Amino acid sequence: MGLTPSFKVIAESKNITPLLVERLLELTIKDNAGIKSDTFEIRLDDKNNDLEVPRYGAELEVFLGYKANANHKENIQIMGRYIVDEVDLIGPPDTVVIRGKAADLNKGLKEPKTRTWQKPGATPERIPLKDILDTIASEHGLTPKLGADFAAIDYDVVNQTNETDLNFLTRLARNAGAIAKPANGFLLFVKRGEAKTVSGKKLPAISLTRKQVTSWHVSLIERGDYASVVAKYRDTKEAKEVEITAGSGTPVYTIRKSFKDAAKANEAAKAQLEEFQRGKSTVNIQLPGDPSLIAEAPLYLSGFRTGVNGSWVIETATHSYTNSGYSVTLDGKTKAKK
Repeated sequence: MGLTPSFKVIAESKNITPLLVERLLELTIKDNAGIKSDTFEIRLDDKNNDLEVPRYGAELEVFLGYKANANHKENIQIMGRYIVDEVDLIGPPDTVVIRGKAADLNKGLKEPKTRTWQKPGATPERIPLKDILDTIASEHGLTPKLGADFAAIDYDVVNQTNETDLNFLTRLARNAGAIAKPANGFLLFVKRGEAKTVSGKKLPAISLTRKQVTSWHVSLIERGDYASVVAKYRDTKEAKEVEITAGSGTPVYTIRKSFKDAAKANEAAKAQLEEFQRGKSTVNIQLPGDPSLIAEAPLYLSGFRTGVNGSWVIETATHSYTNSGYSVTLDGKTKAKK
């Protein structure tokens, strides 16, 4: 007996699924890697023009999965919490389209601020990245989660000038080869391309074989041309410029900017090298719906052919539920070399 797809929608603590079952045309969840906000879209049949239009800012919880049968327990998982930010009324045929973004991307994170981050005192100490993340998370009612890779990062002073908290953290993350993103009540600052749960543990790799996949499309593109990266900093004691190298071999890429100290130069060189090593080849896979498939997770393909088999990283997981069934589309890139 095959599995029967199922969905559930909770609107501000009220289960509205029974109201949607007969009207649902399509439910789409897009889970994105990095700082890009996760989104949802619900398309409903409005043939009698009697659907109640949700208010702007309403919070929805969306679940996807499968009903129980003789051989399997019910498996319906929460896909996320979202805030309604757009409603389209379309016709003919008369349709209501409701869209929204992840609930964690609140307005406060997008408000520009100007402030200086440094330890107070006559002789200011270096300010740890952890202190910055803790402060911003607290201001927005989020729980900070800093990856172990970045626990030792600190700064003499960091200026946030007419910059949103999200853009500010994104700038710090980019320089460190990380991502900064609000998700499920947490404010994450973790290594890019290495998906981690909020507990800091790596997510297990998702293994797929040819038989599990409906269709696939791979575009093969060369990786970055540089084998190593040089960053420079000013050694004030020796009054000279010093080079820090990440990687080895040629060709060599040199960052034009001069950094304040060896730690900053090393951090920038490593982040730039990882960006060059990050895959440019892309994969697109369609397969039957699975709510456990999420962005940032490592993906391992086997049983296909050379060029398709191997390790990838999921950039976007798009879940689509209709009356015809439940499917998921994975878009990914080749994993960075170690």
